[in-house]
Amino acid sequence: MNEIQKLREKINKIDSEIALLLKNRLISVKKIGEAKKTQNLPIIDPNREDIILSGLESDYEKEVFKKILSESRKYQV
Repeated sequence: MNEIQKLREKINKIDSEIALLLKNRLISVKKIGEAKKTQNLPIIDPNREDIILSGLESDYEKEVFKKILSESRKYQV
């Protein structure tokens, strides 16, 4: 197996882990959405999003998380 194949296998494993984490995150997002509805709270919490994004280092991470946050909002409606 050459180096590229080994690295791709590593990426495939990481991708599987990310997918599982995203599924678990979505479950929590839906529960938060339900709690917000019962408490009459807005879906968007800019302070929370700022805290999440400020803890990230690279533009790559920030862009990925912006997309995650955007998609998460859709599941809280």
